[in-house]
Amino acid sequence: MDIDDSMIVTFYKKNRSKGFNLLYSKFNKHVYSICYRYTNSKEDSLDLTQEVFIKIYRAFDSFEDNRELKPWISKITVNTCLNHIRTNKKFIQYENTGIDTDLIDKNHKSTESTEDIMFYSDTKKIIESEVFKMPEMIKMVFILRHFNKMSYTDIAKTMSIPLGTVKTNLFKSRRILKEALINRGIWEV
Repeated sequence: MDIDDSMIVTFYKKNRSKGFNLLYSKFNKHVYSICYRYTNSKEDSLDLTQEVFIKIYRAFDSFEDNRELKPWISKITVNTCLNHIRTNKKFIQYENTGIDTDLIDKNHKSTESTEDIMFYSDTKKIIESEVFKMPEMIKMVFILRHFNKMSYTDIAKTMSIPLGTVKTNLFKSRRILKEALINRGIWEV
């Protein structure tokens, strides 16, 4: 059953616990994904996901019924991640723990060689590493667009920035990534 936003809001008003459980079920993976892409740490992502849902629970009474939940939740998630990064900046390092099977897409055909799969996995890790090094605002726009598949308009709403700024930051992020991949010899000019 696909749970829509109005159903969650209705349940929440009638039974706060049941409504929150529906909200959590629908958006848990989305929130965790943003947190993980921003911190590159499973432990920090789990902590931040929990923190985000506590904030959502506390702020839900101020949610306007006619709005969509996903941009509102995304905004809380982004702000929580940005605050975490600012307060813990000197302690954050990119996790490099070897092969992460979660990074290898499940759509690989069994006919592909192990070498191709490993190259794909290594390239994906390098891209994630380079994205992690980007300035915060540029990184978040890139993450929301390419990892979370959000539209430009949703990104603008989520981050409370003009649409033009979203496009500019996305252009900058792609340029930074391209230059990094050229420097590493992965992207040929």
